[in-house]
Order: sequence, then structure tokens, then C-alpha cells
Amino acid sequence: MEETAHKSIVIEPKGFTLIEFVAIIILMTILASIALPLLIKGAERARVNEAKVILGALRRAQLRYAVSYAIYASDSSRLDINLPPAKYFSYSILGGTDLSGATVPVATAVRTTLESFQAVSCRFNITAGGNFTANTTQCVQLL
Repeated sequence: MEETAHKSIVIEPKGFTLIEFVAIIILMTILASIALPLLIKGAERARVNEAKVILGALRRAQLRYAVSYAIYASDSSRLDINLPPAKYFSYSILGGTDLSGATVPVATAVRTTLESFQAVSCRFNITAGGNFTANTTQCVQLL
């Protein structure tokens, strides 16, 4: 009798099992639920920083105008500034007032955002003294 050599064939699994795949999907969902609100808030803060830069430029233009005319401009066309096109906020000049103090708002930026699936209108003001103010607590947290 001849002995035949039997080679046992071992099949190694290639790929993931269904349970491993579901576990990966669950972990990715948990990580996304943690990271997404942080990313959204970071993007909103970047938009607010853009508004702060433009409001600062409007404030400096208002102060230059006030030095010449002893009153703040009521229209942005009277200012010596070329603003970039507004992307996220609408800007307006609050002028026509005298130079009575550093707490007078000279420019404002307004944006309506969705936060927790409800509309939140944020209004940021800059005063002649350079202080930024906001109208709601959600908006203040972005400053």
C-alpha cells in the first residue's frame, strides 16, 4: 500500500466579517457625532473673525471721517474704504451721531445662522472705542 500524502489546505480569511464591519461603522458614527459640532462651531468662529476684521476696518474709516467732519458717516459711500463683497454677514454703518463718547456703535454686522435647528440672528457691533458687542449669548460665545 502506498501512502498518499494528503496536504491539508488551510483557507485564510480575506476581509472583514460582518460583525467587524458593523463595529467599525458604530465607532465611526460615535467619532463623527463628537467631531461634527466642534467643526461647525470652528467654522462659525472663523466667519465671526472675518466680521471682526471688516468691522475694525469700518471703525477706522469712521474715525478718519469723524476727524474731518466732527460727525460719524451715515452712509458707507462717504467712507474712504473699499469693502470686499459680503459673504456671511451684512454690514451697515451706524452714523449721524456726534462724537459724544467711545461707547457709540459705529458699525454693525448681522447674520442669521442655524443653531440646534433653530434660527439665531447674531448682531455684532463695534463701538468708537473698539469694543465688540453681541446681541445674544450664543453670539457672545463666538466672540
